[in-house]
Amino acid sequence: MEQRQGSAVLTREGTRRVLALSLGLVLAAGAGLGQAMAVPEQTGAAAPETELVAVADALVRDGQYADENYASTSPLQWKVGSAGFSRESFVTFDLTPLEGEIETATLRMFGRVSGGEPQEWPDETPNLIHEVLEDWSEDTLTWNTRPAVAPEPLTSFVIGGESDQSNRWHEVDLTEALAATLAQGHEVFSLRMSRDVATGPLVQMHSREASNPPVLVINETETEPEPPIEGPLRSELYPEDWHPGMIDDEGRFLHDFSYAGYRYGAEVPQSVPGPTFDVTHPRFGADPTGVEDSTQAIQAAIDAAGAAGGGTVHLPPGTFRVAPQGESRAVLHIGYDDVLLRGAGPDQTRIYNSTAEGMRQSTVVFIGPDRDQWQSWHDSEAEQERPAVALTQDITEPTRTLHVADAGGFAVGDWVILKADVTEEWLAEHPVEDGQNWTPDTFRALVYHRQITAVDEQAGTVQIDIPTRYTMLMRDGLRLHHHHAPLTGGGIADLSMGARQSDLPGDDGENDYLDPDTAAYQVHGSSLVTFNNTVDGWVNNVHTFRPQENTRDVHTLSGGVHVWYARSITVTDADMRNPQYNGAGGNGYHYHLMGSDSLVRDSYAEGGRHNYLVQAVQGTGNVFLDSHSVDGERASEAHRHLGAANLFDNVSVDGDTFEMRYRPWSTHAHSTTESVLWNISGENCTRGRLAMSQQFGWGYVIGTTGTGDCAIIDTPGGQYTEPIDHVEHQGLGELLEPRSLYLDQRERRLDAQDPAPEPPVDELRTALDQHMATGAVAGPIADQLTNALDEVERHIDGGRTTPAVVALERFLEHLESPARPDVLTEDAAAELRDLAQSLRLHLQ
Repeated sequence: MEQRQGSAVLTREGTRRVLALSLGLVLAAGAGLGQAMAVPEQTGAAAPETELVAVADALVRDGQYADENYASTSPLQWKVGSAGFSRESFVTFDLTPLEGEIETATLRMFGRVSGGEPQEWPDETPNLIHEVLEDWSEDTLTWNTRPAVAPEPLTSFVIGGESDQSNRWHEVDLTEALAATLAQGHEVFSLRMSRDVATGPLVQMHSREASNPPVLVINETETEPEPPIEGPLRSELYPEDWHPGMIDDEGRFLHDFSYAGYRYGAEVPQSVPGPTFDVTHPRFGADPTGVEDSTQAIQAAIDAAGAAGGGTVHLPPGTFRVAPQGESRAVLHIGYDDVLLRGAGPDQTRIYNSTAEGMRQSTVVFIGPDRDQWQSWHDSEAEQERPAVALTQDITEPTRTLHVADAGGFAVGDWVILKADVTEEWLAEHPVEDGQNWTPDTFRALVYHRQITAVDEQAGTVQIDIPTRYTMLMRDGLRLHHHHAPLTGGGIADLSMGARQSDLPGDDGENDYLDPDTAAYQVHGSSLVTFNNTVDGWVNNVHTFRPQENTRDVHTLSGGVHVWYARSITVTDADMRNPQYNGAGGNGYHYHLMGSDSLVRDSYAEGGRHNYLVQAVQGTGNVFLDSHSVDGERASEAHRHLGAANLFDNVSVDGDTFEMRYRPWSTHAHSTTESVLWNISGENCTRGRLAMSQQFGWGYVIGTTGTGDCAIIDTPGGQYTEPIDHVEHQGLGELLEPRSLYLDQRERRLDAQDPAPEPPVDELRTALDQHMATGAVAGPIADQLTNALDEVERHIDGGRTTPAVVALERFLEHLESPARPDVLTEDAAAELRDLAQSLRLHLQ
């Protein structure tokens, strides 16, 4: 604790609480020439004041000394003299400790004048104080590098008479000047002391290295403390009577995010119907010691489960070594519905990818129909096979009802793509900065992958399972076309995954991935798990680990979980850490969503380039929930190409930040629109803020928690993103109700649905068995009907209503077209048809 004249107590760097002051001479100076006045020495205790000690100061001299720096060797001086003898001084104060309004602000300096002759007293030479307009460093400041100052002085003052040749405190009133600086949002107050005429003695004051440094003494207006805000607090956009489609007078609204995740947010299954295949069984022969490669053994077990119509591939405790296979982009491939790859727990079962060779743009576990030809919703192949049907009404708000020119070509259960081209007219409505070059080829079309849930041919409408997310116009070729059936029901659970690092050089340069001789090139774009053209898949309780062969704390090569043109995926209780390469080009993304309506919840990410990231025009309706990000190199964010309507809900950061911003790199530009940061929190926030929201059109930040930099929300606007995004309950996230937007919306949606009775599948099964027993159904058709009904029951048991309807349609098709060897009486066909149609109606 430092004691000095005036009895000041140090409370933080650059700040003291003044308890009592012994003043000699006070100089009260306004906008004009100040007048000296003597005041009696104070003996009583003054009211508490805040004293800001200078955080930087320096003297500069002209002439032969113009390049010299005097920051630590000289007092503060100013004078106009001959070449080499003119001096000026600079001083800076940190204003961040100030909290209230300024009542008075006084500059205090300790020093004297020197060198004058008796006939020069009283000295009336003005001493000028100008505000400095540019940053400067006391360690490098010289006469030749002086910063610019305001053209007019803040104030001027005279020091006085012959008695000022002795050291004493001098004061100048800067109340108005400091108040104006604070009103402009500045956090520092920087001043220059000088004279502009060559008269009068040298002024010499203590610098901040001396015992009595320059200080600003602040009296802040005492205000009654505001009463604490009591919760709960609701968003004005989410009142208690909220419903989908509620919009305010300014066009602000919150999307219904409740459809995200496996089976629209249902709990992921712990098991799947069908047999269990142990990879260590002699039939497959996987090695749990990690000595022998087990790739083909595990793949054989996966294929066996697929051939059985679904099942569990079990990896018992142990380490299973795998490696890339030839030119394939997948080490292991789950290409079947309802196949679960499951271990004994992340601390017991490990999948070890033993080489980085062959991993460029590849994945360890691929879940999707085709391991080598990954499918895109933008591809025109499916559209060419079955021509698209035009819509007859624009989509201007989220909807599940599509008006089509011909509904007759669609049936319940069909997988479809809703598409509107990126036209020149659309681009004109979404301007970007010069040089970023959005064109119709940048992302080709707005696309939504959906499933038909109802058809009304008379009304010319079809219903889809998940609402649309963004405006789509007939002007832009708005249409609906069929798409290839996705894989459904695949998952990976209860194990950990690690990758052998590349030992090539070059894995720390931003663009090393372009050089074929580097590790970055070898691991570029790789991931642990990738979903493609998959619906209702999941990752549950999967962690990463550092293989013992790695010389650094490397868990993965580049990416973690990648959802690419897939939807309704849930990632839960996952833990992803420490990629080898975090360079440009799409590397170091732990949770990377490039599909729609997926859910990442209760998960952890550490050390990625972007720990949580959603991107691209097809990246819509995704939710990150109750997850944590640590030491992200860049930001957890929306990344590029206007991925609409995504939600970060109760996500916290430590050594990271959130960004939903305009990105002026490459063709990224508008990263998102109508996305929400809900009840986010942070500590040790990077980039000087908890979050930046700068979305095209409206964006939303509702409820935040954090101190210091983590209390700051930046909504800069500009770059064609107006209006300024909506911010509510900043710093009050702990009082926000509901705590989770996603969970509350899902509960509302489910509560609004009537509970469905049990589907009458048992009646249909009993009738079929009876007719087969009496011979009314016989021949090949008996097997066809039995197989179709088995599939209906399997999907119903798994909670997959739409696939059950599709299987039931096949059952009805068999009834309508028996072949010559078949036996099917009219009575049996009529009863089975009635029961099947009744079951279909129930499921729909």
